[in-house]
Amino acid sequence: MKALLVGASPTAGSTRLALTMAADTDLLIAVDGGAQVCLEAGLTPDVLLGDFDSVSAATLDTLAVRGSAVIAFSAEKDETDLELAFAEAVRRGADSVTLTAVSGGRNDHQLGVIAVLRANAELAVRIVEPGFEAWLLSGTGPHSVVVQGEGRVLSLLPLTATANVSARGVRWPLDRRELTDRETRGVSNVAVAGAAEVDVHSGTVLVVSTPKLA
Repeated sequence: MKALLVGASPTAGSTRLALTMAADTDLLIAVDGGAQVCLEAGLTPDVLLGDFDSVSAATLDTLAVRGSAVIAFSAEKDETDLELAFAEAVRRGADSVTLTAVSGGRNDHQLGVIAVLRANAELAVRIVEPGFEAWLLSGTGPHSVVVQGEGRVLSLLPLTATANVSARGVRWPLDRRELTDRETRGVSNVAVAGAAEVDVHSGTVLVVSTPKLA
């Protein structure tokens, strides 16, 4: 089952992107202020979840009347709203989770998103934003991705001390190359074919794809 989690940190274009991606998902969860993003996109989430400190009561009431289930948490909790949303998606049977509207706002929240992805590395997880797309790959979970688009910039960022990685269809190919979390060797590779493929044989890697350089 595919789940789409819409966060409370949109950037320019997030509303339109959420509408596009919602057409190819089985479960739509608005995470706290993500309810406003959904409302502006004309979407009715299956679930509204959070402590609701970043969304108005009017927005919640409007979506609840349209049929969204509301799951409220106290602000005095150990988990972030996004972490709880992941757990709810898994509880409902999701094995593929996409996040959007999570890269704006506070930098500490953005780093927290990566921590939540790492905690769910056994799932197919990715971030899709107007300016980039990212996948978490692991030697013990989903381990490969094919990125479409010649000229796209690919950065391979180890999230474990070491990671063994292969990359094909890129300017600087890698053949089971060991990357470490204390170097930047994997930053700013470039796709030279219509499709570039990245495989992670061990460790955990965040693969970030951005548009080609001008």
